Amino acid sequence: MKVQPKINKLQPLLEYLDGLTERATVEMLDSHLRGLNLEVSDVADYARFSDKQYQRNLVADGPWYHLLVICWKSGQRSPIHNHAESTCG
Repeated sequence: MKVQPKINKLQPLLEYLDGLTERATVEMLDSHLRGLNLEVSDVADYARFSDKQYQRNLVADGPWYHLLVICWKSGQRSPIHNHAESTCG
């Protein structure tokens, strides 16, 4: 499911992610994320919170990625887990 982001600052990241043919390396993902220079207002349309638990909000996805804005209210936690075979940033 492709979601069209309203955020122009994400365009270089999305072009990189859409061009992936395998899992991103930590180094490449880190490099692309550091270059974004995002502010809260840039992702405000995707910042949605739940009273029950932290909220995962999809911005865009493709065969090799899911771009999310994850929101926690004060006091909310995520269970202990790992991201085996994933690259997260």
